[in-house]
Amino acid sequence: MLTQVNADGCGWKTSHGCARRARRIFGQYPRKGAIQVGSDGDLTIVDMDRRATLTAADMRSKTGFTSWEGVQVTAMPVYTVVRGRVVMDHGTLLAEPGFGRFTPGPGGERLTGTAYSPSRSMQLLRAIRAEAGAHGRVHDGRSTG
Repeated sequence: MLTQVNADGCGWKTSHGCARRARRIFGQYPRKGAIQVGSDGDLTIVDMDRRATLTAADMRSKTGFTSWEGVQVTAMPVYTVVRGRVVMDHGTLLAEPGFGRFTPGPGGERLTGTAYSPSRSMQLLRAIRAEAGAHGRVHDGRSTG
């Protein structure tokens, strides 16, 4: 999404709205998706001019692959702060295994298996499209204005 912000395909307002709306849909707002007293306060500092090609080797994932393989982006994370602690500095992971915390969805369930439904994914997708369309920006990957 930040590549689209750089390309003027969507604005900061749309980017922020999509992040906040996802947290609301999954019952995590305002603990996640807000910068205010009582929220987690996790932040990522981004270099909006840095260009990169994404690879599985760059991802911190147990799967060993990424659907983003080979995608060229403009805007890359430089620092990530979690609960007041720098956990990533210019691509170097500083947090030890187990530092992360699971954030439950509504009712405390994980968003996988039977507790997660495709209808939630569709709800999120519709919300993101509505947010983008309302600002005359990106819709289904095409610029609308």
